[in-house]
Parts: sequence; structure tokens; C-alpha cells
Amino acid sequence: MKKYAIVLAIFLISGCQNTDEPISVNTGQSNVSSDRPFSEAVVDRLGQIENFERFEEFLMNAEKGVKDKLTIVQYTTEGDPIFQELDYDGAVIKSTTDTSQDKFGSGEIYKKTCTSIEVTEKTDVTEYVLAGCDESEDMTLFIMEE
Repeated sequence: MKKYAIVLAIFLISGCQNTDEPISVNTGQSNVSSDRPFSEAVVDRLGQIENFERFEEFLMNAEKGVKDKLTIVQYTTEGDPIFQELDYDGAVIKSTTDTSQDKFGSGEIYKKTCTSIEVTEKTDVTEYVLAGCDESEDMTLFIMEE
């Protein structure tokens, strides 16, 4: 098992259409948005991950200390999007997760600050976890089957 700790800014889950329009999610509680086009978002449709190369670019930038933002959109089994924005500022990863469009979820926006993304390679999967989070549990971002 290989384990890599990478300093990162993590997790905005955004968008549900593959357009080149900027992503903007407006909720009653806050506005989670990205100035990047949706085509640059990483989309997780129940384990089928699109644009994973953008996540790998984000990891490399964080490893080099280069500021970066990443939008991740994860769909529930019912098809509802959960948006996550990861914002690496050169030192920590600020994660904002917006569940307001998940009909069966809490409908809340969660924020946390973390120090790294840990990559753990196992026999049949690679796990990417947002780690070293302030007063909260680590969060699994992706589990990729080999």
C-alpha cells in the first residue's frame, strides 16, 4: 500500500450540464460559484468519473504550492447534484460542500479547512481522502477501481 500526503485545497461540487458556462449555484444560504467553465469540473456519476485529469492537475499544483481551485460535482443515486469547491491557497485546502440541491440530503452548506489529500493505493482501488481537517472528520473524495 502506497500512501502520499499532498497539501491541497479541496472540494466544490458543481453543475449538472456539460456546457462552457461558468458554474453558479445560488441557494438561500449562500452562493457557491466558480469562475471556471463547467467543462473543467470533475464529475462523479456513481463512480464513473469524468475529467479526472483536472483533479490530477489540482493535486500536482497543490504539491508544487501553486494556488488552484477545483469544482467537483457528485451525483446521488437519485440523480441530485452535490457541489464541492476545493480552494488551495498555497497552504491549506478550503472545502465548501453544497447539498442544497440534494432532495434527500440535509440541504446545508458545509465548510472545512484541511491540510492535505491522502492518496492510498490498494490492490484493487485507489482512495483519495481530504485529510487533516479542522475539528472534523476526514472526507473521502474518490475511490477509483483499478
